[in-house]
Amino acid sequence: MMKRLGLAMLLLLAAGTAGAAQVETALGEDNMLWTVDRATPRMSLVLTLRMGDEQQTVLVPTTDDSAVDASPRLAWDAASRTLFVLWRRAGANGDEIRLARRYASGRWAPPIVVAGGVEASRAGLQMVITRKKQQDEEVTLVHAAWWTLGQQPVAEYALTAFQGAELLSTSVHSLEELAAVLASNGDNEDTGKAVHPPMAMVRSGDGVEVAFGAPRTTAMKRAQLEPSEVAPNARIWRPSGKQGRRTPAALLISSSSSPVESFIVNDKVVLYTPEARFRYVVLEDGKWTPVRMLATDDKVTSDDVVRELRRSVAQHGAVPVAPDAK
Repeated sequence: MMKRLGLAMLLLLAAGTAGAAQVETALGEDNMLWTVDRATPRMSLVLTLRMGDEQQTVLVPTTDDSAVDASPRLAWDAASRTLFVLWRRAGANGDEIRLARRYASGRWAPPIVVAGGVEASRAGLQMVITRKKQQDEEVTLVHAAWWTLGQQPVAEYALTAFQGAELLSTSVHSLEELAAVLASNGDNEDTGKAVHPPMAMVRSGDGVEVAFGAPRTTAMKRAQLEPSEVAPNARIWRPSGKQGRRTPAALLISSSSSPVESFIVNDKVVLYTPEARFRYVVLEDGKWTPVRMLATDDKVTSDDVVRELRRSVAQHGAVPVAPDAK
């Protein structure tokens, strides 16, 4: 029975990780490279630490049991010299979002539950680390966002605050409410069979900018989220939404159940489908470029194209359309 339950959870979680990057990485101090496979849910979460020619495996605490661990995200915070590991865990308590911290000394802090268990699965997990000085002391802020999959995907966001090793607060919020953008009455587009809409999150000052889609539309909503204390000396942190806005329809859909992927760079939103026919659009000055396509193969992969696309958009913006030859 346990094996059947484990297999069912793996299949459920695999649907939520479709289209995710194969390997998640974080470069720490002293040239230490942390990596983890994001593609396949597992019964335990094992990281690989690479130091020069040497490698070693490191087990994330509390993951060596019958629960299924999936969608890991890594981030190295140089200021606190801490590796953060965020992941989904499906077990007896449902689908949870957990966060673990490994200090430079090699010691792990006990993992915390960022979002409690639900019967539905979660997908598209994002993580960004920021810092903010408060009363002459720095607070480390972990921003997380994801889709909760049910009859309709729901975009959610969590803010977790630490002061040193001490957990100050953690809370979960609706991205729709934080963005506070009115929906268009005309949304009824063909969005294909993707398990959820695109989502991207990037650091912006002390906070983050989040761009996320919605069912039955290829438009995106964008929100600037700023963390602040609830009250002086309360030591409880909550996000406030700013500059909520809505993009035009992007007209880009996935040809499979894999979601459209996204990233934000220099205030530009990029949507792409990491398929053999790699298609993408770029939002610049409030307008989407036409859908463009590049063929990929074993010599030029989707990951190669994403890296080049990110570099190109960061340096030059959206690639201009060439004028008609005369």
